[in-house]
Amino acid sequence: MLFRSFLEVRDDGVGFDDAARAEAASHGSIGMDLVRRLTSQAGARISRLPSDAGTHWRLEFPRAQ
Repeated sequence: MLFRSFLEVRDDGVGFDDAARAEAASHGSIGMDLVRRLTSQAGARISRLPSDAGTHWRLEFPRAQ
């Protein structure tokens, strides 16, 4: 499948901590889980990219047929 459209989101906050996400999920926070499910339903991909400060996400959407 060819991916042609991209959406990148960056911020300059404290960054993204996997351990903190797991802790939040254990208390009912489902933000990233929801984003991942919606991304999957759209046939897209999501990835976290390296960032010197903050967080950098990239969503890749499939090319329309």
